[in-house]
Amino acid sequence: MNSKRFLQFLLFGPVLVTLVIVVEIIVGTGLDRMLGLPRLHETFLDYVAASLLLVAGLAVVTAAGLKLFRSGRGVPYGDVVKSLQTKSLVKTGPYGFSRNPMVLGYALVLSAVGLYMGSIAGTLLVPVLALLMLSVWIRLVEEQRLAERFGEEYLSYQQTVPFLIPIPRRRKRE
Repeated sequence: MNSKRFLQFLLFGPVLVTLVIVVEIIVGTGLDRMLGLPRLHETFLDYVAASLLLVAGLAVVTAAGLKLFRSGRGVPYGDVVKSLQTKSLVKTGPYGFSRNPMVLGYALVLSAVGLYMGSIAGTLLVPVLALLMLSVWIRLVEEQRLAERFGEEYLSYQQTVPFLIPIPRRRKRE
């Protein structure tokens, strides 16, 4: 295992999650004020739900990141830093259920932070906006690059594994 690559993975992951949370707080509270949305009534159940969303989101992000690092020998932000791209297509673990499990995990984290803050926009609008923006990037840029790098293997994977939400597909009868 390349120790430099592992160190980059360990340092960048928490920094990225922290940055996402800070942006969530700023944008969520700003949208609440701009749209005149009331604060959520913070109850014990809100904190339980937020905690469950946070743990689930971080678990998905961590599992997906580690799978890319171990099996693909790259890091999640490899499409931005070419030297850190995965060396092989990862189709197992979280990537066997969703082609973009990290995006799904980040949306869960954003919703959790919004609930913790008592922000309607932070709980609902910011995660949806983040999903839309990331989905556009993935569709227009990342999927094209993956198809170029991995060819037919990626195109086949793209046909069998859902883009984001892990919805079971019916198997065709032979």
